[in-house]
Amino acid sequence: MPEPRSVPEARGHALALLQQLLESLDQEFEALKRRDLGYFERLQPTKEQLLAQLSAWQTEPERAAATFVHDTECRDWLLRCRDAHRRNETLLQRHLEAVRGALQALSAGTPLQGVEIYDRLGQMRGRGAGRGIAEA
Repeated sequence: MPEPRSVPEARGHALALLQQLLESLDQEFEALKRRDLGYFERLQPTKEQLLAQLSAWQTEPERAAATFVHDTECRDWLLRCRDAHRRNETLLQRHLEAVRGALQALSAGTPLQGVEIYDRLGQMRGRGAGRGIAEA
């Protein structure tokens, strides 16, 4: 898309980018809710491209301020995108915590692991203890 030359063109361009970004963030949220990480990953290049286009506005601070700070509609769309990103981040963090918890539970082993116990003959038996040559 060519660079907008006038303030109204810049405003329209910014609004279009923000609307596309919000749509992408909503799709990302749906993918996270379904735990469809493949689709989530496929959405990332589009989101990164939109963010790069929005970041390019930083090269012209006056135009960026006029568009994103002083224009209430653009600012509202920007805040919606921020909130959607935070929502997605929170959901992603919850998924990561659940996975970490599951991994920790799986790697912890059994509660009696490492506990030494006595066998029927009164011999101490723990990890590796009581293993004969044939069992080793």
